[in-house]
Amino acid sequence: MPRPFLGVMGLVLVCLMPVWASPPFELTADTIHVLPNTTAIAASGNVTIMYDPYTVTGNVMRYDRNNDALYMSEGVTITDTMKNELTADRMDITIGDQRGHIMDGVIRTRQGIILSARRIDLERDYVQFSDCTITACLSKKPVWYIASQTIHIDRNTNMIRANNNAVYVYGFPIFFIPNFAQNVLDDTINNRPAPELGYSPIDHAYGNVYLGYSLTNTVAGTLGVGVSQLRGFRYGASHVWSGKRTSVIINTYQVEKTGFEGGVRFKYIKKNVPADPFFLIGQPENALKKETAHTFSMDYTWSNVIYNELYDMLPEVGYRVDDIPLVGTYTANGAVGMGYYVDRIHQGQRYYGDVVFRGLAYRFSDTFRLDYAHFVHGRAYDDAFWHRMIGEAIFTWDNNRYPTSIRFAKMMYQSGMSPFIFDTINAVTQDELGLKTAVRLGQFRFGITMDYQLNSQSFRSRTYSLDRYFDCWVFSTGYNAIWNTVYFNVSLPTLDGIL
Repeated sequence: MPRPFLGVMGLVLVCLMPVWASPPFELTADTIHVLPNTTAIAASGNVTIMYDPYTVTGNVMRYDRNNDALYMSEGVTITDTMKNELTADRMDITIGDQRGHIMDGVIRTRQGIILSARRIDLERDYVQFSDCTITACLSKKPVWYIASQTIHIDRNTNMIRANNNAVYVYGFPIFFIPNFAQNVLDDTINNRPAPELGYSPIDHAYGNVYLGYSLTNTVAGTLGVGVSQLRGFRYGASHVWSGKRTSVIINTYQVEKTGFEGGVRFKYIKKNVPADPFFLIGQPENALKKETAHTFSMDYTWSNVIYNELYDMLPEVGYRVDDIPLVGTYTANGAVGMGYYVDRIHQGQRYYGDVVFRGLAYRFSDTFRLDYAHFVHGRAYDDAFWHRMIGEAIFTWDNNRYPTSIRFAKMMYQSGMSPFIFDTINAVTQDELGLKTAVRLGQFRFGITMDYQLNSQSFRSRTYSLDRYFDCWVFSTGYNAIWNTVYFNVSLPTLDGIL
């Protein structure tokens, strides 16, 4: 009998079942029957379940209406509308309260991340992966992977915690991370333990190492020590308390030549986490759309770094809203705030307000488009002010080999000036022409980014970069010609920012 006909007959059989036995999803299979004297149905052979936004397939299925329990085995696959995929040996869950377990699961996300776990436990408050690995390499023997004893996702606090982690390269462990924590909503809320090595305007050559740890389910910490060419030895700790939408970060570091660095930061973020019954493989289709996010923050911090300058916020209170939908493709962002600030040449009150409008102005083809942005910046001080209006047109060519964007910024209005150094450093203060381009030649990618000030006929920024692509990892180096600094780093493309 033709398979499509069997599928249709299976769907008809489900529709004819008593209400108490019918499942809350669409079901097709080669064989479907009601188990005698139960509220359960069983199916076998090419089982397919449609449960928006998911499609679940396997060879054996059992569903009990009484306790809403679904069991599937033999080649279980779950996909969503965003092409994320979970494969497993077997799955046993209750659909309504999202509890259960999945054995020998492999998750492949649309971003290219592959997560394998011996066991995945789903509970009302958390999801936990046991004996798992993460990589972006497609080969059976990946060049690099991260092995973790457990990865724990807290549904209430939106925190991801990984314990006893090791980074392997070509099969050899090169770095051990006892504990790592990361907030789903805000990647600045973390106890990121990866070592740092580089060259910056304020430190010149520097190196830092960290040890991450967890105190409770809501409190994570990091101990750190380091040394830099200009500022000397530094040591201290950071602690993060994280709730569902709120966080408190306490940084306490002592730097040999500039003194205390850190303070207290409070943040509240109102941003929806896209719904996902499994909290594993992806989000429904509307997750592709940007949602308006609100952030309220309070900072009382010393020695904040911007380029080669330090400044204090004693304190600062701010509110920002991002991705407000307007007409068509246009969106708006806004921010307001106030505080008492101290830098190298000035101290006093500062009030600010920023509004940004941006969107697609015209699309010439699939790879060539024109975007427009309009910036309004307002600053008020004890005895001064600084207001600007800037319009930007950006031509973008999305070519895989030669991606290029050309930006023209027009200073439409400017009045006053800020008395603070940190306010004006690297700020747009006149008409500019910008270029960002790259050339991909085999495994190498050469890039140039520059902003040229038309009135003063000088560069505000000019950076050159060179990337060497290996099998699922990249070595990068670059030179900032304005600040006369060199940088280099090794990155794992799809996991950038996690470590």
